[in-house]
Amino acid sequence: MEELISISDSITISPIRISLDLLLVFIISRITVWHYEKYSLSSAFSNTKNAFSIVALSTVLIISVVKSSLALSLGLVGALSIIRFRTPIKDPEELGYLFFIIATGLAAGAEQEIALIVSTPIILFFLYLINLNKQSKKERGILYLEVEEKLLDSVVEAFQKGGYHFSLNRLIKEKSKFSLDVNVGNIDFTDLNKLIKEIEGKGVELLTFISNEE
Repeated sequence: MEELISISDSITISPIRISLDLLLVFIISRITVWHYEKYSLSSAFSNTKNAFSIVALSTVLIISVVKSSLALSLGLVGALSIIRFRTPIKDPEELGYLFFIIATGLAAGAEQEIALIVSTPIILFFLYLINLNKQSKKERGILYLEVEEKLLDSVVEAFQKGGYHFSLNRLIKEKSKFSLDVNVGNIDFTDLNKLIKEIEGKGVELLTFISNEE
């Protein structure tokens, strides 16, 4: 046992290799962030993507250090057994991207760069196909708006101009503000995102869409 510990402790970390691994993982993490922002259906409502790079780089460093020492490896297991991770992640897709980011750090830290380089584009391509299928699905739901009276006409115009299937479910006026529940049907995610941005561009600040997929 002592020989095993002494052998593992004698393993040295190459500064050049770990620098290249950190650079590789940083590039992959930025590509993943771009992919997440462009194709993920939850990216617009999440700030977790801002931590992707630091999580990936930290994982590389941890694995690079821990793999060189059996004592550190055992210490890491003990530390992880008492640490509780409390994160506000509720979207399974977002959690999947985070696991992928951690996996890139693990692969680089374990000096499996070839596996990392080969698997990254394949995984991202599969994620693209999955999200492409989601975006093409037609949805229906209710759009909740709070609109200033002076903005009401421009918001109605935004619905009409896009040719969307919509109907007014409820309208409540309170002083100079309207609360609207609008039924929206036969709309895919791309058009929905476009509609929301256009309405927000009119000056509407409070807007909620509750989907009821067909």
